[in-house]
Amino acid sequence: MFKHSDTKLYKCSQCDFSSIYNGSLRNHKLSHSNTKIFKCSSCDYECNRKSKLLDHMLVHSDTKLLKCTECTYESNYKSNLKVHIC
Repeated sequence: MFKHSDTKLYKCSQCDFSSIYNGSLRNHKLSHSNTKIFKCSSCDYECNRKSKLLDHMLVHSDTKLLKCTECTYESNYKSNLKVHIC
């Protein structure tokens, strides 16, 4: 039922973030931490969120996931492809 209400029981004590899920709050709290618990196995990159590490790992990938429809440009990042197209 909480999904359909505006009641967010889990509130961050350091900012205005709130969520209906305790897990979301737990993940959010990592953004306030300087502790870098996720480390890249290929370089010195460190971060505090698994999703950021997974995104970073694309840098080390030879497979390009996104391709320009007008030329041979390829990228692993949607933002780079957007810049290329504009």
